[in-house]
Amino acid sequence: MKKGLLIVFTTLLLIGCAQAPETQISNKDDVIVTVNGKSITKGDVYTMMSHQDISSDIVNLAKDYLVDSKVEVTEELKKEAQKFLAEQKELLGEFFKTYYGELTDEELLEEYFIPAQKQVQLMKAYFDANKDAILEANKPLKYLELTFDTQEKAEQALTRIKANEDIKKVVEELGTKGANYQFEATVGSTSTIPAIVSEYLKSDEAKQLTWIKTPLKDTTTQKYLLIKTEELDSKKLMDEYRDVFASEAANIDKVFTEEFKNEDFRVYDQAIYDSIISNKELVNFKPNN
Repeated sequence: MKKGLLIVFTTLLLIGCAQAPETQISNKDDVIVTVNGKSITKGDVYTMMSHQDISSDIVNLAKDYLVDSKVEVTEELKKEAQKFLAEQKELLGEFFKTYYGELTDEELLEEYFIPAQKQVQLMKAYFDANKDAILEANKPLKYLELTFDTQEKAEQALTRIKANEDIKKVVEELGTKGANYQFEATVGSTSTIPAIVSEYLKSDEAKQLTWIKTPLKDTTTQKYLLIKTEELDSKKLMDEYRDVFASEAANIDKVFTEEFKNEDFRVYDQAIYDSIISNKELVNFKPNN
């Protein structure tokens, strides 16, 4: 219900008032809810919600409108959404309903997975239009990381791997159990990875594309890491990094910030405008008016 009311409210703010410097509600006396003989009108909803701090809700719904205006729901997009839904079911297993509730697959697609894929497509379109600048700024690379419980096991594994033993066999014998102990990733400067790994990947040693000389100790997990940089050529990593770029929060915020400016995001209610301006989490989404 709250989302439905917010859609009504946001429509009034962002669409219905496009030509006016002040908020005007068309059909404000239209009844949208009745209870115990009492009626709630559009005007009542506007008055109630304009006195609450819904700045984040307004911005999020504005993002939804923006994505809807730029991304078409194609059969290919629907297939990607269905694929993502299937992956989530497999990943979460018995906990799937804890996260998503008792919704049907059709409802889940409509509510969560199709909107998520639409945002991904928006991000990928932005990447394609700006790929040279993005690759230069983010300098993506690909690395392999192996995890071990002790320094001794990590050193044993390093010796065996350098002797050309099969990596999978070595980590199955010596690696941390119950973990993704053979972890390969493509990352860029905006990617969130442990600080100790990030610092190593910036080193001259990492640029040699060989195994690390001495295991790294992750002081957060108390595990020992073996790392090898596998690729530094951003052009070769472009397709892989495109997917990574489209999913990272820092990049998503940056793209929406630019889109809000380009598409002239405006808010015509003073209370809501002030709420957005004063919300530190929305510092990049200030209205243009």
